[in-house]
Amino acid sequence: MHYFGPDFWDKKRQLVALGVLGFLFAAAVVQYALGFTYVLSLTSALLAVMTALTLIIWDAPLRQKVYIMAGVFCFGFIIELIGVHTGFLFGHYTYTSVLGFRIFGVPIMI
Repeated sequence: MHYFGPDFWDKKRQLVALGVLGFLFAAAVVQYALGFTYVLSLTSALLAVMTALTLIIWDAPLRQKVYIMAGVFCFGFIIELIGVHTGFLFGHYTYTSVLGFRIFGVPIMI
C-alpha cells in the first residue's frame, strides 16, 4: 500500500497544480487563436497564479523560496532590460501596457 504514503500525496498535489497551469495556458492559447484577444489582458493574472502555485507546491523553507524567487526575478529583469534597450539576445522588441506597470520599459510581471 505504498501508493497512499506521503510521497503519493505530494506528487498528486504537484500533478494537480501542473494540470491547472496546463489548462489555463491551453485555454488562453485556444482563445487567442480563435480571435479572442482579451486573453492578453489576463497575462498578468496567469503569471501571478503560476507563481502562487509554484510557491504552494515547492517543498522548501520560506526563506529559501524568497531568496531564490528574488534572484530569479532580478536575473530575468536584468536580461529583459538588456534585451529591450539593446536588442541583444532576443532582437529588437518592446512591451505594451498589457502586462501593466513598467520600469525602464520592462513590465515588473516579467
